[in-house]
Amino acid sequence: MKSSSSLLQMMQYLLSPPGETCLTCGSVSRLVREWPGICRSCAGAIPWIHKPRCLCCGRAIGCPDCLREETRRRSFVCNRSAVQYNGVMREWLAQYKYRGHEKYADLIVHMLSQAFVQMQEELGMFMLGLTSDTPNQPFQSHTPNGFFSTLSSKLISRVSSVLPELPFFHRLRESSGQALWKPDVITYVPVSDVRLKERGFNQAEVLARGLGSKHRIPVMPLLVRREHTAKQSYKSRQERIHSMKNVFAVHEDGVTAALSLYMRTYGMPSKASHSNSEMTRHESHGHAITAQDALLPMQILLIDDIYTTGSTINACAEVLRDTLHQGLGLAAEVYSLTWARS
Repeated sequence: MKSSSSLLQMMQYLLSPPGETCLTCGSVSRLVREWPGICRSCAGAIPWIHKPRCLCCGRAIGCPDCLREETRRRSFVCNRSAVQYNGVMREWLAQYKYRGHEKYADLIVHMLSQAFVQMQEELGMFMLGLTSDTPNQPFQSHTPNGFFSTLSSKLISRVSSVLPELPFFHRLRESSGQALWKPDVITYVPVSDVRLKERGFNQAEVLARGLGSKHRIPVMPLLVRREHTAKQSYKSRQERIHSMKNVFAVHEDGVTAALSLYMRTYGMPSKASHSNSEMTRHESHGHAITAQDALLPMQILLIDDIYTTGSTINACAEVLRDTLHQGLGLAAEVYSLTWARS
């Protein structure tokens, strides 16, 4: 009996399709090279957001949230996400975030990396004024104010009403003709000590560090969470917005490190640089730069796992912008990249 059972197992093994076990569905098949751990069927079912309909929040479908009055006071430039948050993606995130299935981390980082490359190309095309609403028709920006003005012009044509308030910093990185946007630093949404103890890790930090390693961009903790809040998934939109007030503060060591990196690249920021009458000079990479040059905003990419109402992202961005501007006279542009958009 034992020998017949062993023979049956051997026959099943020999007759089974070659390959490995898929991380997500459990089938045994050949896995997809591009997406670690999953089969071709699961890879084909990923609900990618290749072309967001809302230029502010990156949603793949119509977005009523970005028509609301409070978006005039939004503190981040825009959000982009890799996938739509459907039932399958919810299960993937739950396996990683709540059940500690570490193998999902590599998969999600790869997915986030693809969204980042797409974001780089999109923002780069905005900078060069080559993006259009219709194929093969370049979008022409008639204002010299860079990405945000271009973005606003496109939004006017799409929503024709409420727009985010324009920040005062519009200058862009010089890219030597290369249409590729790149932030100065990557950071992530912090979790409370309670959540950190529950999960043993900050999922947003893991994603940020994985992305930074892939694209050789420094990753620094720029924020801390001062208060523990209940899970956002249980709250209404207004409850989410209200609960995020005064939750975050700057991570002093992280901000100091980011400023050190900024100064090595662009010179020392100064409150005096906001005055047209004062033109101080600093040394950067062996050549003198003026205070006007030092007004280049610090461009920060903020990472989180999921974007729902944007209240968490906005609260983080507001702290970063206000702290850098009020404390140092340095403008900051905060961009957001999340794995999923609900």
